[in-house]
Amino acid sequence: MVAKSVTIDFEFDWGSRIKSDYAITHVTEKLLQVFKKYNSKGTFFISTETLPNSEKYIKMIKNAGHEIASHGHNHTLDYDVKSKMDLYNQIEKSKKLLEDIMGEKVIGFRTPAFKRSRYTDEVLEELGFIYDSSTTKSKMRNRYKPMQYANSKKLIYVSISTIRDRFPSGIKWMNLFGTKLTGKKPYIIYAHPFDFLSIKDILKLYDKNKIPIHVLLFYTARIGSMLNTLANCIENSQTIKNIILQKNEK
Repeated sequence: MVAKSVTIDFEFDWGSRIKSDYAITHVTEKLLQVFKKYNSKGTFFISTETLPNSEKYIKMIKNAGHEIASHGHNHTLDYDVKSKMDLYNQIEKSKKLLEDIMGEKVIGFRTPAFKRSRYTDEVLEELGFIYDSSTTKSKMRNRYKPMQYANSKKLIYVSISTIRDRFPSGIKWMNLFGTKLTGKKPYIIYAHPFDFLSIKDILKLYDKNKIPIHVLLFYTARIGSMLNTLANCIENSQTIKNIILQKNEK
């Protein structure tokens, strides 16, 4: 069986460009139903600025047997330029809030927009994280930088996989370019709740002052159902935590 994990970046709509939890409240249970149908588990990276409204969904996710990991507190796009203190405060706050909800240790982290800095590894090590899933194997101008600042000897790096050895394995990219993953295993796929909104809902939430037109076009372009795309790649998905444990046992 190929080691694979479908992961969800659990954040406000449009990558928190707007502070709306419409997708979280309308999509989370549908996602959990797909995981359940295929007897699969995933890792949910939680942006804790979505609390307190998302707490019941976080508990729902945990009770369904999925892993809860940190996606920082505020989902801002400047995690690569924050001072070490600001970065530490953001990640520490998120970790503590999640651990208070779950009553167990959070060991995984993913930075918003894959924006790592020279402080990321140091902060994660100091806070006791085991793995980081903020690195990518893709290189796209002004967007993705493969294995950026990944120099830790202690952290386990769990990189986002690629499609056709080029595109990152985000569910939107997979919908447009196919679900055949390439590169080194384990295969790591990522998605967001708002990826699965209907075109009607996307247009309803669209704010031209905060969301560039090319972002709108990307999220309205699709081939068939986004939930079907998820279903096509979710079978045998495990949590990242379990993949790491199995690897260590070998």
